[in-house]
Amino acid sequence: MAFQSESLALVPLPGAVRVGRQYTLATLRGWGYRDERFESDVELVVSELLTNSIQALEGTYEPHHTTTLLSKQSLIRITLIKTDETLHVEVWDPAPRMPRIRDRVSADSITGRGLEIVDALAESVGWRAPYDGLPPEGKVVFAILALPDKPPCESGPQGDRFTRVP
Repeated sequence: MAFQSESLALVPLPGAVRVGRQYTLATLRGWGYRDERFESDVELVVSELLTNSIQALEGTYEPHHTTTLLSKQSLIRITLIKTDETLHVEVWDPAPRMPRIRDRVSADSITGRGLEIVDALAESVGWRAPYDGLPPEGKVVFAILALPDKPPCESGPQGDRFTRVP
């Protein structure tokens, strides 16, 4: 089984979610994927996993202390692994708190649905202990998504995006 992998360390601030989405989209396009629905699903998964990681670290660092934010123990890491049939999205953070899908979320709550959304979009979700050169503390939260049926394009986007007018 052939695979490709890309990884990026991020400072755990809210802006990291946007950077993570942009990085993911650029990586997918670099691998030749241009399926808008797939890209949208993966971006949503990345947003939710990174947001949960950042929230898990809230209160464990002082945001105004740059040296604390940039220390290896404070960074989070997103890793994208493409196999022949799946895309693995993994987010590592040093927080010991394990993720869980909430049983009941009130209708007026603005949080608490992220992992439920990820679970609906992915073939598999879960968490594991870190390995592969990551620090031993913390956890890796992952989602595995099926790749689009069409093979990646070799030379950029195919077809027209606009309707031709005679």
